[in-house]
Amino acid sequence: MLPFLWILVCLIWRQCSKKDKWITAGCCVLLVLFPLSVRFEDMLRASLSPAGTLSLFKKSVDEGYYDDLDKVIRMHAASHENDYLVQAAAALYAAKKSDMNYALSSIQKARSLRGNDPVVLLIEGNIDFLAGAFEKAKNAFETCIKQFPEYAPAYFNCGQYYLGTVETIKVWNTSIGQPSLTHRRSIPLLK
Repeated sequence: MLPFLWILVCLIWRQCSKKDKWITAGCCVLLVLFPLSVRFEDMLRASLSPAGTLSLFKKSVDEGYYDDLDKVIRMHAASHENDYLVQAAAALYAAKKSDMNYALSSIQKARSLRGNDPVVLLIEGNIDFLAGAFEKAKNAFETCIKQFPEYAPAYFNCGQYYLGTVETIKVWNTSIGQPSLTHRRSIPLLK
């Protein structure tokens, strides 16, 4: 149908008046932009769908673990292998189930698709921490903080890492020195 319309426009262009040429040119522009409009509308529908990537990611972050939702997320991740957000959702949900092998493979897929995303870096750090790879978790959190200094969850998770691994005391000891009885006034929280 489109080639027919283009040929028709080419044939009648010479016979059109100046006002008709403006209308014809406007119609041609709209005809060219129509596929783009359809694509945007499809993307909007997909983002609003309860079975869409954004909804599944939100559910994986906000909700607990459900077998039915796990199946839906894994099926969606299998059918959309180039979607980094659904791969991150699958990794997060697998970590909730304690399926670390699947979680690590899914987060690696997400990282290969979009390694510079703060959400992917944060989820990777959390999964590494849960898997016991503490140095990798620390590196992921610190990379996220260096690349995205305004992203507050990275600071929180890095702080949780330091608290969980008791590195806060090591950092405190190296920066201030070993606490002694003479330093009690400078540390009001230890009274």
